[in-house]
Amino acid sequence: MVLHFVMACNYRHLGHSLADSWFHIDQLASESDSPERIIPDCTPGLMYVRRGQIIRSDTYGRTEMCREDNVYLFGQKRRAVQYHYDGATEAFGVKLMPGSLFAVFGIAAGEITDSVVDIRDLGKDAEIYRQCLIDRNVMLKPSDSNTTPDTVLQCLHKIHMSNGLDSIRTIANGVGSSYKQLERLFNQHVGLSPKHYARMVRFNRSIQIGMRGISTLTDLAYQCGYADQNHFIKETKYFSGKVPGEIFGKSNGEFERNHLAYLGSRAF
Repeated sequence: MVLHFVMACNYRHLGHSLADSWFHIDQLASESDSPERIIPDCTPGLMYVRRGQIIRSDTYGRTEMCREDNVYLFGQKRRAVQYHYDGATEAFGVKLMPGSLFAVFGIAAGEITDSVVDIRDLGKDAEIYRQCLIDRNVMLKPSDSNTTPDTVLQCLHKIHMSNGLDSIRTIANGVGSSYKQLERLFNQHVGLSPKHYARMVRFNRSIQIGMRGISTLTDLAYQCGYADQNHFIKETKYFSGKVPGEIFGKSNGEFERNHLAYLGSRAF
């Protein structure tokens, strides 16, 4: 096992959670040849690479290097990424709640979607975050001017409550926003469009249910609100790069198992 999660961060601002869970990567040199596939999970985050380096590649053909002794901020992922560990690797990180990037770091979330950024490039003190990540004591101090709007928080809540099935236009009307205004707010605070985020929530829901055991993929598709099995397969391939059987079957070694378990057990 490589990726370990310690759940239930309790960092809150104005009554809203800012961080979801800690993670710890511990990769032996003898295990570094096989890449790990990580599914989009609605969260940005912060990571310190203590030793080794992590090569991250995505389905858009981009490759990014996370180097030893550096701290990185990573944005939302629209599709799966692969992590390749170059030699013995250890890293510490924290997953942030979906709408907290701008609140904590003052950077528009959409600017780093599908990317990782050296924290120093944002004018932040890497040493502070480095030690806090090692100690699991991240100081999240959003300024009042960067507070996540209630409109975004309410919309996120409604999307999750409906498991991504409610119409975004209906949700926008319910929170007193136009569809276009909500899209602009989501780009700044979440890094994804509301519609794409809802699709991801529904797909993540399929992982949650599937990890608990399913009778057939058709049953799983219908439980998650997909029109049919073909639609479910298409969405699974889009987000994970694989078909459902490759996630839930026995030959799923390419997927990081603890990350799948995290998706199956988290609270939101």
